[in-house]
Amino acid sequence: MQVFPGKPTVLEDSERCEIFRLLAGRHVRKILEIIMDVPRSALEISKICNIGSSDVYRTLNKLSRYKLVKITGSIGMDGKKMHLYQSRIKSITMTLNSNCCPVVTIFGSSSESV
Repeated sequence: MQVFPGKPTVLEDSERCEIFRLLAGRHVRKILEIIMDVPRSALEISKICNIGSSDVYRTLNKLSRYKLVKITGSIGMDGKKMHLYQSRIKSITMTLNSNCCPVVTIFGSSSESV
């Protein structure tokens, strides 16, 4: 995987394959598009994308594991903690080579590195 701007990250083959599988996932593209410019809560994402909340939380958890989303928090009027998720990436390029080693290039926002 290569991450731009900033220094490219060198990952083991197993981690590259995991990220490749994650980004090729069922709901990942929808979720990343929704949180590209505006941070949203998991429930907002669920309603906008018409995806079950458990699938949204599972996907966000996987994306945060690889630092592909930024998580911020706030406390609502009812005193409950609310997490807001925003994509750290602006574009993704995935290539599958003949040697079965996927190449994932992620372009982050200009204000921060992924």
